[in-house]
Amino acid sequence: MNTTPDLERILDEYIAFEHRVREQMLALASPCCGICPAVCCRYDICEESIDSAFLSRIRERTPPTESFCERYGWLTTTGCALEVGRPPVCYEFLCDDILHTLPNDDARFALRTLGMLITYIGRKAIGTRHLVELLDPEDLLRLRYPRFQTRLHTAQTALNGITDYFDTGILSDDAMPHLLKICKPGTELYQGP
Repeated sequence: MNTTPDLERILDEYIAFEHRVREQMLALASPCCGICPAVCCRYDICEESIDSAFLSRIRERTPPTESFCERYGWLTTTGCALEVGRPPVCYEFLCDDILHTLPNDDARFALRTLGMLITYIGRKAIGTRHLVELLDPEDLLRLRYPRFQTRLHTAQTALNGITDYFDTGILSDDAMPHLLKICKPGTELYQGP
């Protein structure tokens, strides 16, 4: 498959960043998700990872442990089969149960921002289109690393601030401007099915 140095750097850094986001999200959401009887995953959302040329490239680099199921998508008995390359909405969706386990508004804001990081770094990849909205593999060859790097830097700084917050309970003044670029306090996010 055709590639460019910019595309290779974007894929490598996106995968590494998504790993970090996923680990932090798992640490915060697993206590609720692990005991929840509801299934918030939906097949139509899983399909985005198949349709998206960008997410397909990620899946090629980091193959899932299970195959895509025509009935359940990537959902398995132990959770999502995709370690990375998930549609951004998978991180954005935070049910009330998860949010209500958090001690205060700062914690909820930090978690909501964490859920928006993958969405943020992919915005305006080409024109107004998000990385995952690129369906034609040829569009991936038009991606430019400097544009991606600017968003990634902001998202990495925000992630560091979020991680520090959940470790220390203090949301630093240095991290706050980066978090506010990604998510405004009180912003209502996708609330799911």
